[in-house]
Amino acid sequence: GAHVAAHCHAGHGRSPALAAAVLVMTGLSAQEAIEALSHARGRTVPHRAAQREWVRWIAETQQQPWSPS
Repeated sequence: GAHVAAHCHAGHGRSPALAAAVLVMTGLSAQEAIEALSHARGRTVPHRAAQREWVRWIAETQQQPWSPS
């Protein structure tokens, strides 16, 4: 597989929110995605509550896990 990099100004908010959304779309729960990224980064990410809520919203509205064809 290929690697993907996402980066925002400090790497604590927007890019982890995007990465968490991708993980959610592949089948992880919002909490699992946030915990996995936070563990990898050694800090809580995304750092803003609104960004974590957005990841939860993605999880709630996601019908089925996405998988590449």
